[in-house]
Amino acid sequence: MADDGEFNLSRARICIDFGTALSKASVCLDPHMPIEVGVRPLPIGAVSGAEHPLLTPSILLVDGGRVFFGPTAYEHARSIGGDPLLSFKTVLGARDVNEALNQKLRPSIDPTGTFRQRDALVLYLAYLDQLIREAVKLPLNLPAGVV
Repeated sequence: MADDGEFNLSRARICIDFGTALSKASVCLDPHMPIEVGVRPLPIGAVSGAEHPLLTPSILLVDGGRVFFGPTAYEHARSIGGDPLLSFKTVLGARDVNEALNQKLRPSIDPTGTFRQRDALVLYLAYLDQLIREAVKLPLNLPAGVV
């Protein structure tokens, strides 16, 4: 990194934080830069319609042949009295992660019995990917070439 804040574009990365109930994402322009200069939060909460612009609920629900994510999943679960998947931390923190990922979702989350925890995680990551793709289109003052 140069003293003027230049960075190596090949080291830029998207960082995702699975919180217990909320997820967030940022762009790390270059891990060799100071955090206050090199890390930019992404407004995935603004894109998902969440209460906080930088945070989105880590929620998934299956109903009527559709998969719902984030605030939409929460609202839909409230309207039908459903029981959404509220966190991926319990699965990722299991003693045997492979065994946990192979377990079916509870019927209260997925009444179709179609999805395993692994499927839910992959779908949720795809959802976050789409939120990130939309968030980087917003005016974030990112250096040229990062997007």
